[in-house]
Amino acid sequence: MHKFKIISLGLSQSNFLTQLYSEVKKREDKFTFHVNDFKDLSQGNLDYNKQVFDSKHCFHKKDFSKIIQFQVLISLFFKNIFWVFLWFELRQGKNINQLIKFIKKEVKTKARVDKVIVPLGFDIYHFHFCIKENLKFLHYLPKGSRIVCSFWGSDLYRVKDSYNGFYVQKALEKASRITIQTPEMGADLFKVYGSHIKKKMVYAQFAIETEIYKLIDLYQNDDKKLSEFKETYGIPTENIVLTIGYNANVYFGHIEILDHINQLDKSIKKQITCVLPLTYSRNEEYLKKLYNYIDLIDVNVVCFDSFIPHEDIAKLRLVTDIQIQLPVSDALSASVTEVLYAGNTVIAGDWLPYGIFKRNEIPMLLIDSLDSLKIEITRLIDNPEQLKSIDVDIKSKIENSFFPDATTKAWLDLYNDILV
Repeated sequence: MHKFKIISLGLSQSNFLTQLYSEVKKREDKFTFHVNDFKDLSQGNLDYNKQVFDSKHCFHKKDFSKIIQFQVLISLFFKNIFWVFLWFELRQGKNINQLIKFIKKEVKTKARVDKVIVPLGFDIYHFHFCIKENLKFLHYLPKGSRIVCSFWGSDLYRVKDSYNGFYVQKALEKASRITIQTPEMGADLFKVYGSHIKKKMVYAQFAIETEIYKLIDLYQNDDKKLSEFKETYGIPTENIVLTIGYNANVYFGHIEILDHINQLDKSIKKQITCVLPLTYSRNEEYLKKLYNYIDLIDVNVVCFDSFIPHEDIAKLRLVTDIQIQLPVSDALSASVTEVLYAGNTVIAGDWLPYGIFKRNEIPMLLIDSLDSLKIEITRLIDNPEQLKSIDVDIKSKIENSFFPDATTKAWLDLYNDILV
């Protein structure tokens, strides 16, 4: 049987791609998946990464002789998109040295496309996390190439400058299909890049890792294991656990949230422990500021700074009484879904594109600003019976809405459709 080769370009993080491609492979073995600049966020702890990808590449490391670069430079002069980009750079006020640097970079980019990527014979070029740098190879792919551009969330909500937008717009014009996870995110995408891209739009949620949910089921009623987990990580056994966000990114507003929690009555504060998962998206300058702030406040805080195995992630979801999810922006969050599956409470910003939870009658507490946080935390702690979900169907609702059996079909349809 003929195998179709799909290359993943752009941002290639294991937490998005491994699950997605492994689920597609399980259902149709006619696809092979290849990846560029793969980043294993599990730090080698997930062996199945090796089973998903048929080859791994580092295209940016490929260099070329001066003769080849000169030949590519000549070919660039016959590419309309190069002149579009050069004129755009001129209009940004770039000086001669900056323009020379720009041209040299475009030469290397086109050389890597012409001499390395295209000869490998990929059937589909799948670009992830749509920002300028991640889409650089797209512009020089041959006419008629099958191209998919997938927005993750932050690429839409947090990278908004007009310079980046110009290059992304050109990429979307060339793309065969554009994916986004929800209609809410789609509406935001149209506001930025225009409703004319609707004809290319595909709504497709990323596949989630179901191993976590199996472990949540396993440990759900194992009080001994959960108590041991709390003791291992220095969380007082009887404390109510508030988990803030799911990574170390400044956009999660850890300091601002902790500042509001620090303003709670002492009687409330002595009952809680705040947990901060800071295992990835780490910026040492921001973390130094965060740690210094934590030392100044009268709140018990536990930071997770290194890789957390699946077993401990599942236990964290179970011991998390309240997940506080108030980033500036966010796509669909696995941690939110896992906490809800565990039967616990999520406080989220009503500005986040979480309409899919409401449509599927999966309850969470929405607030319109940080100012409401203290009120809701106090109310919940004064009424602890409200911390646990009373909806016995919540697990099946999440399974029917978010599990791979529900979400992978959209990706299969996308790949099969684009190959026709």
